Amino acid sequence: MKLPVPTRAEYEAAIRDIGITVAALETRLRDVERQFAVEYDDAGKVVKTLADVPPTERANVKVLKHPRNPMLGMSWPQRRRWLEVTDGGRKINNG
Repeated sequence: MKLPVPTRAEYEAAIRDIGITVAALETRLRDVERQFAVEYDDAGKVVKTLADVPPTERANVKVLKHPRNPMLGMSWPQRRRWLEVTDGGRKINNG
């Protein structure tokens, strides 16, 4: 007959299982947070993600979209001219 109240061993096993489950969820949450970029360098590579920001400072963080492609909407002659002027996109004037 099963007791209506868990035994000490059942209780401790349940607590261990909950601890393992919480650790697995925290790991998954970190993986999801790494998908949101907070800071980019000049080349457009991600420098900082949401996982790198402490939870206490997240209210002040703005998640950024990927930097806009500067050639978006240009015709081929315009793209060719832009690539020639910027040395293939390496010399972009951010001023």
